[in-house]
Amino acid sequence: AGVAAAVIILTAGGGFGFYASKAAAYNDAFLPNTTINGMDVSGKDAEEVKAMIEEEIAGYEIAVLERTEAGETIKKEEIGLHSVFDGSLETIIAEYKFY
Repeated sequence: AGVAAAVIILTAGGGFGFYASKAAAYNDAFLPNTTINGMDVSGKDAEEVKAMIEEEIAGYEIAVLERTEAGETIKKEEIGLHSVFDGSLETIIAEYKFY
């Protein structure tokens, strides 16, 4: 009976160790199934998400079609579009309760 109890305790401890190691992997990253602005950011840290957002707006353009079928394209630089990060990505990660 003592051996069986020891095996059960070791097995339970091993399960917690596995859980703790998996939880620690998200210490500085977004949890699985997390989306921001329609982008899957699961497992990514704040800097990776910022790079994804920057890449997303890098080629941003607005196409304006006129009734005469002539058109014009307005690029992000012309309207002053740029990213501003306020620390909220880091705050979200810091507020996760892993254990």
